Order: sequence, then structure tokens, then C-alpha cells
Amino acid sequence: MTIYLVHGWRSRGEYMDQLAIGLRARGYAVRVIKYGRTFWRGETEQRSFDAVVQLVKVAKRGDVVIGHSNGCNIIHDASRVGLKAESCIFLSPALDEDIDSRDYPATFRRIHVWHTKRDWAVWFGRFLPNSDWGQMGRVGYQGNDERFVNRDWTNTIGGHSEWFDEHLPQEIDATLKGDGYEKNL
Repeated sequence: MTIYLVHGWRSRGEYMDQLAIGLRARGYAVRVIKYGRTFWRGETEQRSFDAVVQLVKVAKRGDVVIGHSNGCNIIHDASRVGLKAESCIFLSPALDEDIDSRDYPATFRRIHVWHTKRDWAVWFGRFLPNSDWGQMGRVGYQGNDERFVNRDWTNTIGGHSEWFDEHLPQEIDATLKGDGYEKNL
């Protein structure tokens, strides 16, 4: 099993590099999918598309994908076009809270949605013109697919990008163990 990390829109993925180090120290094989920091809509769409293509090519059945913010949108788009991963963790996803769960193939056993009511970035992002961003990162998944598991971090996480501290690899490790994953030792 390999864990694939996909960063958010206003980053070059540095924080995912740090998360990768923490997960590797816990025995996981990890790859970071980077598409670079973008500012213009057309550039963001093209680079996000390139990241979708890359993720679909490399992720295999049994793998796990973890995204932050727009990285969750990339995972969502990849799931619609053949992503073979089996589980994912969304950190402050910039997705609509009632997305169509049929976009996730039956091969997806579990979709963890980690959210915080203090995430104002995704709340504001849903109002951007021509944006497909939503506020799932603030309110969690609001559909009825039992594969989606909400975890409200409001008492721990202060905002949209405050996930990335020394405790995150431990929380991911515990979540994956709970889902029955084994490390690549």
C-alpha cells in the first residue's frame, strides 16, 4: 500500500513533504503529487487536470489518497475517471458537502472527511464566481453514503491550513489501522 498526498491550491506542497516524512517514519510508503502554486483560474484548472491524470496513472487498488483543500477536488475528479485507490482522507475539503457519492467507485471502502467549523476559507471559496469549491471542510459530508465518515476537529484545529503539525501523522496512522491497513515495513 502506498499513500498519495495531494496539496491544496495556494501551495507548492511543502507541508505535504513534511507530512510525508512523518508518515515514512511510521513505516508507510508515501508519494506526494505536486501541481504547484497557481493564481489564475486557467492555470489552476490545467495543473489540477495534470495532477488528476498523474494520480489515476500511479494509484493502485489498496492505496490510500490524502488531500487538503483543492487536493480533495483533485482526488474527487480522479475518482470520476478511474482512480483505483481504496480509501481516502480529506483534510478541509473544498468540495460541496452533498457531493454525489456515486462519483466514488465501489472499490472505495472508506472516505474520511476531517473538518472544522473554523474553516472560513472553504466557506468563502464557495462564493467565488465559476468555482466548484464548496464548504465540506467546514460542515463535513452531508450525504447518506455510509462509506463517508465525518470527524469534526473544531476543538483542535483552528482553521483551514492548521492541520499540519507533528500530531497529524499519528492521527492518520491510527485511522488507517482502524480501517485495517498494514504498513510497508
